[in-house]
Amino acid sequence: MRVEPGEEILILYKAARLGHSDIVRYILDCGCPVDTLLTSSSSSALTLASEWGHLEVAKVLIDRGAKVDHVDGLGYTPLMYTASFGHLEIAKLFLRHSADVNLKTPPPASTTALMMASSAHRPNNSMINLLLEWGADERAQDGNGQTAAAMFNSKLEHTLISSQTNTSTQ
Repeated sequence: MRVEPGEEILILYKAARLGHSDIVRYILDCGCPVDTLLTSSSSSALTLASEWGHLEVAKVLIDRGAKVDHVDGLGYTPLMYTASFGHLEIAKLFLRHSADVNLKTPPPASTTALMMASSAHRPNNSMINLLLEWGADERAQDGNGQTAAAMFNSKLEHTLISSQTNTSTQ
């Protein structure tokens, strides 16, 4: 494969998002910096791999020196995306490589990975337990004063109400 100058960054991002670890490795071998940022979102290739659940890509990027605590333009780290989407094995990888489990997004949200896991579309108990095992602060509060437990309970209550509404309309 021949890569034209300037194309390597776009190829790296597409390969990371789509889970092509062999292409990611090749592009990095061609000299593309591992923590090159996508200018529109300040996302790194590791951010995309974590968001889309590509463990092998995440391994390649970390082995090549990607920053596990990179903060993107929204204030999220790869661990936060992983926690939100429930990619447990990737979260374990990040934590083994010293990801800060208690980093917060900037105010006013001030959200942690534990809060994101607890308020995800489908909260993942294994993810929540993993983050707690690695020292996530269960007492931390977001910008509205809510803890991860309060977010989880709110999500559970909303799910139960929705479930009861769906059952009663059938």
